[in-house]
Amino acid sequence: MKLHTMFLGSALAAAVMIGGCDSSKAELERTKADLATVTTERDGLKTQLDTATTHEKELTSQVADLNAKLAAAQTTNPAATKGSEHAQMTPAKKDSAKGGKKTAQASSHKKG
Repeated sequence: MKLHTMFLGSALAAAVMIGGCDSSKAELERTKADLATVTTERDGLKTQLDTATTHEKELTSQVADLNAKLAAAQTTNPAATKGSEHAQMTPAKKDSAKGGKKTAQASSHKKG
């Protein structure tokens, strides 16, 4: 009788454990799905990073080439440098002149 009771108790305990595993198995499956999603996202981000790094290296190389060309042009023709400085300053003068006109127009509207 004791053997039969022990066997029945063990079977009952096994049934409870198996029933309890169903909820943890579902959680495990959800966790595996989340892991797969995060892994895919990570791989995509790594690809984007690699692409951006390659592009950054290309742009850095282009900037270095342009700086070398600019230095060579300035050495070869110093007058061209003065012209480019004047060209860079000219738009700022035009912007300040426009700002002055707007102020003058605004003050004339206030009077009238």
